[in-house]
Amino acid sequence: MKFEKIRYWLAVIIFSVAVFFFVDQFDLFNKRGIENGLLSLSKEINKKTPYPLDQFTILNTTIAHKNKLVYKMTIVNLDIEDKELDFDKKRLFINIRNQLCTKEDTKKVISQGAIFEYMYSEENGKYLFSITIDNNECLAMLKNDLK
Repeated sequence: MKFEKIRYWLAVIIFSVAVFFFVDQFDLFNKRGIENGLLSLSKEINKKTPYPLDQFTILNTTIAHKNKLVYKMTIVNLDIEDKELDFDKKRLFINIRNQLCTKEDTKKVISQGAIFEYMYSEENGKYLFSITIDNNECLAMLKNDLK
């Protein structure tokens, strides 16, 4: 079981790097509003989807609606037990939040109202969980860091 968790967290790290690669490729948010920037980013990402982030995670598609960008992902070749899911979700949330809220380009876009949502499903389509990062989450992280 430990090996499965290590593989899972490697997938998370690789996914995070891939997502930020996509964001860095496009200076869309300064040239257009948040909504148009997210829509353009979604279109660019979707040109390459489905995109295997690693052997365990596939980015299927993104959807931009108003000020929200949703990443729809499938976790493959990984058995996640329900009792471990809450723990892993919390760790994943902290990892994603810390990266989004500390990287200058995403931090700026979030502070202007952008919302990033990560939806995870199993191979059979069964919904696992979602993680949503918005300005309130970034402010909460900053508040906790100051304690």
